[in-house]
Amino acid sequence: MKKVLLFCGCIVLALVAVAGVKYFGTPGGKVISVMVNMVGVDSVDELTSEAELIVIGTPEKALSSSKSVITYKGLGLFDTFYTVRNFKIERVLKGNKELDSVEITEPAALIRAHLLKFQKDIFALADYTPMEKGMRYMLFLKENSDWGYTIMGVHQGKFNLDGQDELEKKAVKKNRYYQYLKVTTLEAYKDEISSVVSAIE
Repeated sequence: MKKVLLFCGCIVLALVAVAGVKYFGTPGGKVISVMVNMVGVDSVDELTSEAELIVIGTPEKALSSSKSVITYKGLGLFDTFYTVRNFKIERVLKGNKELDSVEITEPAALIRAHLLKFQKDIFALADYTPMEKGMRYMLFLKENSDWGYTIMGVHQGKFNLDGQDELEKKAVKKNRYYQYLKVTTLEAYKDEISSVVSAIE
């Protein structure tokens, strides 16, 4: 199993970029991408085999209404960041079929207070984009003793299914491997996705 560097931050001060699309769930709206060295997943087969839980559903609350945590090392330099999100499950494709919701540690956090200019913006790890309330996603999750359930490959185990998440569209467009992974994953699970959408609509 390949390991992914998840919630580290303070040594990457020069490697932040502001996404050009607003995130609708916050008052500030800019997403500040924090770049890290990471080893992700190779294929949909690896996602499927390594995931402990595969689910389709929607976030119950907006990021701004969820518990964001940012720890600092002084002088405004951050150490770790994450947000605990409650995810309402519409279908479990792998794992405990009796679950109707799951708590996820998302690699993004709303900046509520900062010494510099980032108040109400969002830190997000690598190419991760925060989930939008009311939109449908397919998630490949691993359970970690420290973090609870986390998304595999940072962003590589999260796929918006209704085509409404503009930030994810932008991330997919600029990252060709993420684009390939999303296309192949949605193709591999097209019957399961279709049955969920049909049942709900």
